[in-house]
Amino acid sequence: MVSKQQKFLPKERVRVGLQDTLPTISEIGSKFCIGNPEELPPISIWKDTDVSSEFFHNQLKPLFITMRVFGLFPITLPSRGGPTFELFSSIMAYSMCIYAVTTVIVCFIVGDLSSVLFSEKIDFLTTIFYSMLILVMFISISSPVLLWLDASNYVHYINKWTEFQMLFLKVTRNTLSLNVKKRCIFHAFCCSISGIAAIQFHFFNPHLRIWQIPGFFSLITLVNCFVAIWVTTCETLSTAGKSLSRNFKEELRRKRYTAQSIGQYRILWLRLSQLVSRSGGAMEKTSCLFFAVHLFIMTMSLYGFLYGITSMTEIPVQSIGMGIASAIAGSAYFRVCNAAHKVHLNVKTEIKEQLKFVMSSRERQDVLIEVNAFLNTISSNPPVISVAGFFDVNREMLRSHASTVVTYMIVLLQFNMGQPNDRQMNATQNTIK
Repeated sequence: MVSKQQKFLPKERVRVGLQDTLPTISEIGSKFCIGNPEELPPISIWKDTDVSSEFFHNQLKPLFITMRVFGLFPITLPSRGGPTFELFSSIMAYSMCIYAVTTVIVCFIVGDLSSVLFSEKIDFLTTIFYSMLILVMFISISSPVLLWLDASNYVHYINKWTEFQMLFLKVTRNTLSLNVKKRCIFHAFCCSISGIAAIQFHFFNPHLRIWQIPGFFSLITLVNCFVAIWVTTCETLSTAGKSLSRNFKEELRRKRYTAQSIGQYRILWLRLSQLVSRSGGAMEKTSCLFFAVHLFIMTMSLYGFLYGITSMTEIPVQSIGMGIASAIAGSAYFRVCNAAHKVHLNVKTEIKEQLKFVMSSRERQDVLIEVNAFLNTISSNPPVISVAGFFDVNREMLRSHASTVVTYMIVLLQFNMGQPNDRQMNATQNTIK
C-alpha cells in the first residue's frame, strides 16, 4: 500500500537555489510541515518554482560583494546555494592581505597625526579635530577583525532567513518578495564612491597628505557599508511583516481560516519574530563598537562645532567640518533607529490588531483558542532588535542618546565658561588701545 503522504507528494525534484539538487518534495514537506500532509499547499506551488532570486542573501548580494572587494566580509557566495564562511579559504586570504595593507597605512597615519597632536603649535580646536581623526582610525583597524568574528553568526542568520522564506511559501502559498535588490545595488554604488569624499580633506587646512587619503577612503566605505546593511536588513524584516499581515488579512476576508491555519500563521510569525531578535546578534561585536564610537564622535563633533562658532573671531574650517560631520552622523543614527522602529510596527502591531478583531467576533471555540494562543505568543516573544543584550535599537534609544549628548555638551562647554574667548580678548585689546 502507498501512504497518503506518498500519494499527495510524488517524488519530484525542484530547484530552488539552496543547492544543486534538493531533497524530494516529500522530504521538504516533512521538514516544514506544521499540520497534516493533506493540508499542505498544492503541488503546483512547488513545481517549476524558482524562489532563489527572492532569498535574503541573493537580494543583499550587491552589498556583500562590495564588502568582499574591500576585504570586510570574507564569505563565499556561490551561484547556487547559500553563503558559507571558511577560515581557510581564498577569500579569507584576500581579506587578510587587504587588511594588512590598510593597517600599515593606518599606522603611519596615526603616527603622523600623533606627532602633530602632541606639538605645542596647535590650538584647542585643532586638538579636538586631530583627536577625532585618530579615534576614527581605530575603527579601520578593529572593525574588519570583528566582522570576521561575526561572519559565521551572520551566515547562520542567512540560513534562518532561507528557512523562513520556504515556510512562508508553504503556509501562505505565496512567495515572499523582498524587493530590495535594486536598492542594494544603489547602496553598493554609493558605498563604493563615498570614500572619494576623503579627497576634500587634502584641500582644507589642516590638510591631509595624499598618501593618507586611502586610509580615510576605506574608513568611509566601511561605515557606509555597515549603515547600509543595518537599514536594508530592517527593510526586509518590515517587508516580511507586511506580507505576513497582508496574507493573514486575506485569509480572514475570505473566511478561509480554521483553527489549524491560524496555528500555522502563529508558528510562521514566531519564526519572523526570532529573525527580528537575531538581527541584532548577527553582527553583535561590530555593532557594539560602531554604536559606542558613533555616539562619542557625534558628541565631540558637535562640541567642536559649538566651540568654534563661539570662541573664534572667524569660524574656522575645522569647526564647519565638524558641524557637517555631526549632522551626517546624526542623520545616519536616525536612519538606523527609525528603520528598527518600523520593524516593530510592521511585525507586531498590524497582525495584533487583526487578531483582536477576530477575538471580538463570534467564532468557534477552537478558533478563539488559537487566536488567544497567537496573542499570547506575540506578548511573550516581542520583535525587538537587541544588540548582544546591551541595548535595544529603536526610537527610544535615539531619544536617550540625544539627551546624553546634550548632557555632555553642558559639561564640556562649562570648561570654557571661566576663560575669555578670542572675541572677548580682541574687544579688551581694542578698549585698551
